[in-house]
Amino acid sequence: IDTLCTWKEASKDGHCIIRSASLIQAATGLGQLELTRELLQRGATIVVQNSSGRQPLTLTACFGYAACMLLLLQHSADPDLQSTDREAARGNGYTALMHAAYLGHETCVQVLLRAGASTELHNLRGETASQLAKTQRHLAVVETIAQHARNKRAGRQAAELEAAESRAQTVALEVREALEARANAAREELLAEEAAEEAAGQAMWRAADWKPK
Repeated sequence: IDTLCTWKEASKDGHCIIRSASLIQAATGLGQLELTRELLQRGATIVVQNSSGRQPLTLTACFGYAACMLLLLQHSADPDLQSTDREAARGNGYTALMHAAYLGHETCVQVLLRAGASTELHNLRGETASQLAKTQRHLAVVETIAQHARNKRAGRQAAELEAAESRAQTVALEVREALEARANAAREELLAEEAAEEAAGQAMWRAADWKPK
């Protein structure tokens, strides 16, 4: 099911180019959701490159096929896999998020961000997904990425605050337990002293053969 299909094309300068792609690459590259689902159920490999060096997830990002993209992600496709596009210098080191951001596919960007795609990775030119979107003036995509980053920071800060509060509660509980243990020990020591004094007094009474009237 992962056999590569090959064909020939003529380049712009008249040279013959041999292309290749697997069935799942063809399906995702054409946005064929049901065919993609069938191939995945039959065990098709999702980490496979076509003749241009693109992965199935990359193809969905390039063409804006969000439904196929989501399906691949649900089958454990790596959103941060960086590929090499052999036919376009801009593709070198791109993640699916970078492709989607550069091409302005906002829905795909949202899908990838929800799947945990990193906004901090750089391609071989040192560009992030947000910077690529900005170069193409895809302002909605830029804002989507920025909002995701803000939400992530807020979530991290909330988690850190919750952890700090939990640590504080743990310390307070430990201190309270230590104080209670110390108080209990002091109380037991006092009771022991009182019992010892009472026993000593009774012993003295018995020794003097003295009885209270």
